Amino acid sequence: MNEERIEASRNLIQQLLTCPSGEGPQILKQQFELVDEEFVRLCEQEAQKLQQVGKENQAVLLRNVAQTVGEYLNRQRSGGGGKFLPTIGDLRLDATLIDGLNDTEAFKSKSLPASWSEIQPDRVYTTQNKMLVSFGTKQINQGEQYDGTTNKHLKAIEKGRVTPRGNMGLVTSEVEGYDLKSKVLGKGGDRRFHGKIIDGVLHFPGYTTTEH
Repeated sequence: MNEERIEASRNLIQQLLTCPSGEGPQILKQQFELVDEEFVRLCEQEAQKLQQVGKENQAVLLRNVAQTVGEYLNRQRSGGGGKFLPTIGDLRLDATLIDGLNDTEAFKSKSLPASWSEIQPDRVYTTQNKMLVSFGTKQINQGEQYDGTTNKHLKAIEKGRVTPRGNMGLVTSEVEGYDLKSKVLGKGGDRRFHGKIIDGVLHFPGYTTTEH
């Protein structure tokens, strides 16, 4: 692969990382001539770099893309596939790849579930106020432990930013390195789940404090 093609592939990867939710498959379709084994390798390489610097959500997205495209290329080699669309480059773009990318978890915008038991680690969800949020395994476990069936903190996160006095929702975190924290009322109201904004996503890794 020449340097010009490598640079074009890297630019495509950056577009996939920064595009609005749901637009990734269309962007890939428009530049399908770059989709090959080297593109898959570059996606995996970039995903590893992102994970090393703590950008888990972006790393997961690229791994999902690499897996979906890799499976598509394998089907092409073996003569498999689905309903074919127009030829682009030296590969035929078929409907199964677009369907697969549309189903790729990282490209889908999913509403925040109402229960901790339904949340998947490092999956990005959208709240009712269009805020992107995600949760580490430790935070999910703490949510199930402390909230029980009430899911109070999850409801507070769903509600979004509020003024601190007498409200349930998200308020400013006083902990260095964190941006917002959950605030609930009544039983369990002394506990706070802290989140930090990473690449536009409010991520809750599992840092919890108790206030009196």
